[in-house]
Amino acid sequence: MEYGNYGVLLSTFNDDGSFCEQAFRKEVEYCSTLPIAGLMVCGSTGEFPYLDEALYRKEMEIAIAGCGDKELIAGISAPSDSQVLTNMEIAHSLGYRQFMCCPPYYYHQNDAAVVDFYKYISKHVPSDSILLLYNIPSCTSRIT
Repeated sequence: MEYGNYGVLLSTFNDDGSFCEQAFRKEVEYCSTLPIAGLMVCGSTGEFPYLDEALYRKEMEIAIAGCGDKELIAGISAPSDSQVLTNMEIAHSLGYRQFMCCPPYYYHQNDAAVVDFYKYISKHVPSDSILLLYNIPSCTSRIT
């Protein structure tokens, strides 16, 4: 993983709530010209809790196609272990090798449950990839 600053892409939506592909493509194009190490796709500003599987895949495809030489980190957070693994599989199949995942959210977990979650997820990380732990203290269980 390259050292440096990473931009965080936003998911873009039209007034009616539909995905605005044109705006997202412009955002990726602009960010690919910035003097940063890489980009985070489908992280918390990427509205990940609101993306269905098809839209998640679409954003991942657009970002990897338009990122230029930037490193990419795929946000794989989801409300269930199985969806986290599905997101990781989608991202990996598209060429992502760095994955970011927050601990379980909605129901706060104790430390042992958070450790168990990450142990389970880490067993499924492809050998050519890395998993980054991500914490949003106001929204997820703490990573102590």
